[in-house]
Amino acid sequence: MTKITYSAITLALLCTSATANINESKIKITSATKASQSLQNVASNVEVITAEQLKSKNITSLTEALDLVAGIDYTSYGHIGKNTSVNLRGMQSQRTLILFDGVSLQNPSSTVGASIQHVMISDIQRIEIIKGAQSGIWGANAAAGVINIITKDSKNGFNSNLDLQYGSFNTKKINLSASYKTNKIDAKIVLNKITSDGFTSKAPNGEDILKYEDDGYENTSIDYKLGFNINDNSKVTLSHKNIDGISQYDKTSADDTNIQSDFNTKLTSIKNKTTLNKHTIYTSYSQSKFTRDEIGTVASAGFTYNGTFYPGSPNVKIFNGQLDSIELKDTYKYNPTSFLNIGVSKEDTKVNYINTSDIKNDDKFTSNAIFLTNNNKYDGYIAGQTIFTQSLRYDKYDEFDNKMTGKIGLKHIHGKIKGLTTSLNYGTAYNTPNIIQILNPWGTANHNLEAEDIKTIDVSINYKNLNLTYFENKIDNLIDWQGTGYTNITGVSKIKGFEISYKKSFNTSLLNLNYTKLDAKDEDGEDLNKQAKDTLKISYDYFGIKKLNININAKHIGERYNDTAKTQSTGDYTVIGLSSNYKIKRKIFVYLKIDNVTDKYYQTTYGYATSPRAYYAGIRVKF
Repeated sequence: MTKITYSAITLALLCTSATANINESKIKITSATKASQSLQNVASNVEVITAEQLKSKNITSLTEALDLVAGIDYTSYGHIGKNTSVNLRGMQSQRTLILFDGVSLQNPSSTVGASIQHVMISDIQRIEIIKGAQSGIWGANAAAGVINIITKDSKNGFNSNLDLQYGSFNTKKINLSASYKTNKIDAKIVLNKITSDGFTSKAPNGEDILKYEDDGYENTSIDYKLGFNINDNSKVTLSHKNIDGISQYDKTSADDTNIQSDFNTKLTSIKNKTTLNKHTIYTSYSQSKFTRDEIGTVASAGFTYNGTFYPGSPNVKIFNGQLDSIELKDTYKYNPTSFLNIGVSKEDTKVNYINTSDIKNDDKFTSNAIFLTNNNKYDGYIAGQTIFTQSLRYDKYDEFDNKMTGKIGLKHIHGKIKGLTTSLNYGTAYNTPNIIQILNPWGTANHNLEAEDIKTIDVSINYKNLNLTYFENKIDNLIDWQGTGYTNITGVSKIKGFEISYKKSFNTSLLNLNYTKLDAKDEDGEDLNKQAKDTLKISYDYFGIKKLNININAKHIGERYNDTAKTQSTGDYTVIGLSSNYKIKRKIFVYLKIDNVTDKYYQTTYGYATSPRAYYAGIRVKF
C-alpha cells in the first residue's frame, strides 16, 4: 500500500469523531430511479454537487465540477474547450450517460460520447452522479453510471443575475440570466459566453508551453425554458439549449495555426407531468443534435502500429449526429413508503459525415424499451429502516442483439447504531458502440461490432460523515481501437477499487476529503491506459471572516501512464487551487480564483498542455 493510501485513510479516521450535520432528507434527486426521492431514501451509490459548492469554488466548466467527486478523474487534450474524457470508476466517457435536465448529451458521431468540454456552468441547481451500472433504468451507455445536470427553477416574480469574469490568457466570461414566474406560467432565459486566447494544446512533455502559438476558444450558450400550468395537477415544460462556438487545436505539431473545430449542440425537449390520485404520469419528447466542422483538417499521413505501417487515409471534416427520444412513464405510489415506476420509450439514432475527399457516409438505428422499477421502504426492520430497489429493462435493437438488464439496490439505515448506514448495489449493463465507431471513417469499418456486456457491484459503509465503498466492474467484449479500426476484445477486463470520502461542517468551516484506489486491468492482466491508481482530493472552506468565504482545494494524482509500455507518464503530481468570495452588499459579490497555485508542470494526456498558474476575478450581481 502506497504512502498516499495510508495518508488518506489516516486523515479520514482522525475525522470520525465529528458529528454529522448534513441533512440528506432535504436533498431531492430524480436520476436514481427516474422518480423524485429524498437522497437518504436512495439505495444507489450517489453523490450530489450543489449550487453552493459550485459558487464557493467559482467553477466555470462541467469538467471542473465533476473533478470534485470521488471515483472521477479526467484526461484532456489541452486547455478549456479541448477534447476531454471523464473516467468514472476506471471506465471512460462513452460508458457514462450524461444528461442535461434529462436530455441526452451523448453524441453518436463522437467516439468518446458526450463532449463535456463545451458544457459551461451557469444556473445549475445541482449535479447528480449515480455510480455503477444503470442500464436497468436508463438503457445503453449508462454502464459506468449516470450524470444529470439539473438547472434551477424560476422563482416568483421577476429575477435576474449577472456574472462577469476576466482572467489569464485574456479569458472573458459573461453570464446573464432572467426569469419570471406566476401561478400560471414560468419563463427563463440564460446566456453564457466565454472567450479565451488560451495556450497551445500540444506541447512536448517538459517543454515551456508559452513558446508555442495559442489555441483559442469561444463558446456561446443560450438556454430557454418555458412552463405552463394547465391546471393544479398538470404542467407542460418546453426547453431548448444551444451551445455554439469554435475551438482551435493542434493536430500534427504544437504550432498548427489553421486547425479548429466549429461546433454546435442543440438540446430540445417538451415534457408533461400530470398527477392523478396516486399516479404521476410523465410524457416527454427530446432531440439532441450535434454538428462539428473540422476546419483545416487534411488526410492523415499514415502511422505505425505494432511494427506495421498503415498508409494515410482521408480525415473527417464534417460530423453530424442526432438522437430523437420519446418516453411515457407512470410513477404509482401504491403505499406511503413504496412506488412502482413503469414506462416505455423509443430512440432513433443517426449519424452522417463528409471526409476530406468529399465522400459521404451515414448510418442509423432504432431501439425500443420497456422498463420497470419497484422501490420499497420498510420502517422498523432489524431496528432501523431498509430501502430495497429492483429494476428491469428490456431493450429491442434493430442493429444489435436485444437485451434484458437489471439492477438491485439494498440500503439499511441502522437504528441501534446512530449514523450507521450500509448498502449494496448490483447491476448489469449493455454498452452499444457509437455509430461513428462502426463506420470508422479513419480506417476499416466494422459492421459486426458488438455491444459490451458489463456487470458492476458496490458495497458501502457510511458512519456519520465518513463513507467507505468497495466497487468492482467487469467488461466483457470490450470495444477498443486495434490497428486500423474498432473491434471487440475477447475476454473480460476487470476494474476494482475503493473510495473513502469524508464531509464535515464545523462552526466556521467545511471540509471535504475523498480518496480513490483503482486497479484497472485488461483481459491479459495489464494495466489499462490513462487510469490513475491513486487519486486524493481535499477541499476546505473557511467562513470565519465576516462576508468572506475562502476555499483551498488540492488534488493528487498517483501513478498513471498514457501507453501500455509505460513510457509516457502522466501521473505523480499535485495541483492546488484557491478561491474566495466577498459580499459587498446583500446582492453583490466579488470573487478571485487562482488555478495551479504552485505553477506545477503536468500533463493529463501525454504531449498535451495543461494550465500553468492562472488568475481569474469576477463580480456577481442579483437584481
